[in-house]
Amino acid sequence: MRHRAGLAGLMSVAMPLLLAGCGGSDPSYYTLAFVPGPAAANGPVSVEVRTPSITPSLQRDHIVRNDEDYRLRTVPDAAWADGLDEMIGRTLAQDLNQRLPGTDVSTQGSAISTTPTALVEMDVQRFAADKDGRAELQATVSVHRPDSGPGASRSLHLYRVPEGVGTSPLVAALSSLLGQASDLVAQMLRDLPPTPPPPA
Repeated sequence: MRHRAGLAGLMSVAMPLLLAGCGGSDPSYYTLAFVPGPAAANGPVSVEVRTPSITPSLQRDHIVRNDEDYRLRTVPDAAWADGLDEMIGRTLAQDLNQRLPGTDVSTQGSAISTTPTALVEMDVQRFAADKDGRAELQATVSVHRPDSGPGASRSLHLYRVPEGVGTSPLVAALSSLLGQASDLVAQMLRDLPPTPPPPA
């Protein structure tokens, strides 16, 4: 009887702990959004946005808010709805589609795509809030012909103050920064030298 009483007492302590461990709520999931910008024609016939390279510190289960004082801070109850590299690539392609009327823009590995006449590559070093709470995008972008012909590259370091506090305003500001980057990338694509004609 004492053994049963002791077991019952142990279960009465363990069960609340087990239930508490199972009671954690799922995080809120966030996505980047298309942001319209100035549109102008005369871009390449077709563009492929390669999947961006993202610094490993940003590829986390939870959204990285900032890294300062030698510490990486994440938002414990907020996560990206998809891989950050894939999401940035898709959003960049959407932004470029609007900014380059008459140009077919697709992402790398898209099920529906044409042979690209220009490629866009992006290497992202920072995509979070800085120490002052501003959204920050630091990246290098490159546009070039598939045959590694004439191209151009540019380093970007952009900031935007979120319109409020919390994760949603930060994600909105990061989306706007990606829109600003798309403005520059679209112009770089328009400035690409024309594809040389095939040899006679």
